[in-house]
Amino acid sequence: MYTTCLRCDRSLGANTEIPHLRVGRRIAFDTKRGRLWVICPHCDQWNLTPIEERWEALEECEQLATQAEARGSGTTVALAQTESGLELLRVGGMSNADIANWRYGKRIGARNARHLWWLMPVEGVAVSAGISMWRAFHQLGASLFVTGFLGFILFKAWRKPPSLWTRFDDGTGRTRLLWFWQRQLAYIEHPTRRSRPVLVLPRWFGNLRLTGDRAVIALASLLPRLNGADCAVADLAAAVGKVTRAEKGARKQPELAKRDTHALQHAKDSSIPAWREQRPWEVVALGIPPVWLTNVPPVDRLALEMAVTEEVEQRQLAERTEALSEEWPEEEEVGAISDDLLLPDGVRERLEALRKK
Repeated sequence: MYTTCLRCDRSLGANTEIPHLRVGRRIAFDTKRGRLWVICPHCDQWNLTPIEERWEALEECEQLATQAEARGSGTTVALAQTESGLELLRVGGMSNADIANWRYGKRIGARNARHLWWLMPVEGVAVSAGISMWRAFHQLGASLFVTGFLGFILFKAWRKPPSLWTRFDDGTGRTRLLWFWQRQLAYIEHPTRRSRPVLVLPRWFGNLRLTGDRAVIALASLLPRLNGADCAVADLAAAVGKVTRAEKGARKQPELAKRDTHALQHAKDSSIPAWREQRPWEVVALGIPPVWLTNVPPVDRLALEMAVTEEVEQRQLAERTEALSEEWPEEEEVGAISDDLLLPDGVRERLEALRKK
C-alpha cells in the first residue's frame, strides 16, 4: 500500500490497530462490495487500496469498528473512533451505535486520581507546619491544633478550589462568565416528569434559561469544572449505572409513547400533557433532586456529565458522518470502475446473470 496521497502527495499517516493496513488514520471500508479506502487527512482524497491487499484488512476494520469507543451511525454510513483516534467509516451503517459508558468512566477515573494525588502535598503542608511549630515552641497541643485546623482549611480548599468565575459556552458558540455567587445559584428545573429539563443560570439582569441543545452544550462545558475534587471519592460505578439505565429507558420511550397516546385517546381529562421522547441526558437530569447544581450529589453530577458529554460527541460524530456520506457515492463509483478494469471481459455480466438466476 502506498503511503502518500494520490492528489496532494502528502503522508496518509500510520496506525498500529490494523495489522494488514498500517497506513492511514482515517479508513473507509465497504465489506459488502469489498472496497477499502484510506482518506487523506490533508485534502480528504479517498485513496482506493489495491484489491489484492484488502481482504484481511477488511475483516480487521469490521472487528475494530464494532469494538471502537465512540460510534455514530448515519443513514448510509457509520463513523467509529478508537481510543487512539483512528477513524473508521463503515459503509452501510452500524446497528450497535450506542453510548460507551465505560469510556467516560475511565476518563473521569483518571481525573479523580489526579485530584487524589494533589491531596497528599496539601495535607503534607499542614503536617509540616505543625512539626515546625512543635520544634519552635515545644507545645504539643498547640502544634496539633495548628495541624488539624490548617489541614481542615486546606482540605476544604482542595475539595472546592476557590475561583472568581467559570467560563461556559451558552450553546450559541459564545463564551460567557459565571461568577462564583451565580455558580452557587445555578439549578436544573423540571416541573413534571413529562417536561423538558431547563438549565437556569443566574445573570445580572434576569436568569438565563437553556433547554435542548443549548442546555447540553452549556452543561458539557460547566460540569467538568464543577465536578472537581469533591467528586474524586464518588462511586463511579454507580454513576455509570445511572447513565446505562437512563439510556435503556430512552430506548423504551417510543413504545411507552405509543401506549401513552392510546391511553390519552380514551382519557376524559384532555389537559394531561402527551409523552415527549427524551434523550438519555434528559432522563438523568429529571432524576436529579431540585437543589442548586453545586449541591447535587456527586454521583448524580458525574452521571449527568457523562450523559451530556456523550450527547455532544454523538452530535459531532453525526455531523462528520453526514459530511463524509455525501462523498461516498462518487468514490464508490470511481472504485467500481477501478476494480472492473482488473476483471476479464464478460465476468461482470456473467455474475449479474448468475445473481438474477
